[in-house]
Amino acid sequence: MPHTSHKKHRVPPAKRREITDLHGWTHVTRSPNSNSNKCLTRPDVLQPTTIPSGLTLENVEARYQEYSRRWKASTCWSDMERFFRQTILASDSLTITSCVCLGLGSFTGSHVSSSLQSSGTDASMYELVALKTMLDLLRGNGKHSVKDVYFQDPSFNALDERFIQSLGFTVLESPRAIGRLTSTSFLFAPRLEFPIIYDALAAATPVLYVGNDLREDFSVASRWSESEKKTFKTFADSRSREAMPLFDLNMWCSHQSIYWKPECVD
Repeated sequence: MPHTSHKKHRVPPAKRREITDLHGWTHVTRSPNSNSNKCLTRPDVLQPTTIPSGLTLENVEARYQEYSRRWKASTCWSDMERFFRQTILASDSLTITSCVCLGLGSFTGSHVSSSLQSSGTDASMYELVALKTMLDLLRGNGKHSVKDVYFQDPSFNALDERFIQSLGFTVLESPRAIGRLTSTSFLFAPRLEFPIIYDALAAATPVLYVGNDLREDFSVASRWSESEKKTFKTFADSRSREAMPLFDLNMWCSHQSIYWKPECVD
């Protein structure tokens, strides 16, 4: 009888690789067929950022005012304002009572730069002033009260929290804000990691969503579990969509979309 060797050959661990795609997302992989291929990370810190020495709330508020001035003077905002007035505010099927904002990043601390931004705090601040202008439009309409606005991001430091609260908004620890989502919520989550978007959309179906283009990125189907695919597709199919106009001072609008409940959906 021929000798059969039972010696076990140890398989070396798969090498971890990080690949940044054209959308600025980092794909963390260990092998071509690994389930970890669907793990996407945004290159921001996931713990409170360090407050630069000497930075005060007054400094942050002054920066906010300057970024707000730039945003309101942009063609991007004029295009978005026109869209909101003609579509969102004119719709009889939309009633918005709250807003949940996820993953904007720190407005004060240090960030790792990405292909979408030269400074993380630049994109975060522009996103914030954009959200504030949208909320002002919704509240000014009279139909949408939007009484509660919740912010969540693990990178917020103490100064970030004070700044957000000074604007009249509420900061919640992760993942409590997701629990505040309802069918009458406005979900604002630009450039957010897709696994967290999945958690949010699995928890509730917001009437208005501003964030990643789900239909565009869903085409890379190998990234997602069947549950994720179904959740993204179900939401995208049930909503009307408009691409965000590009902003010439920062690329945070790139590959972002506005999804809203159309008139014909119950």
